[in-house]
Amino acid sequence: MNDYAARFPVWEHGMLAPGTLPISDDLEADLQEWARVFDAHHDWQQGWDDADVAAQHQSTGHELHRRLQAQLGQGFEVELRMWEHEPPSPGGLGPAL
Repeated sequence: MNDYAARFPVWEHGMLAPGTLPISDDLEADLQEWARVFDAHHDWQQGWDDADVAAQHQSTGHELHRRLQAQLGQGFEVELRMWEHEPPSPGGLGPAL
């Protein structure tokens, strides 16, 4: 899950730090790049600044989810949350709860 200024978008009872999961360096770098793209292109009030970047970000999120689950294995359950791709709530600034 992305969050503003979070450089590693993986959470378990709070944001995890890079290097804490048994995953490849390539996957860790790709997760950090995914978070960087979010930070650079998603505004908390305006949303995405480019529809193509948003679409690629969403697609990449699904691929990273698949890769993370595969590398962590059956002992882990990886849940993908991409709130930044949900429509804003009526009259609000983010997804409805």
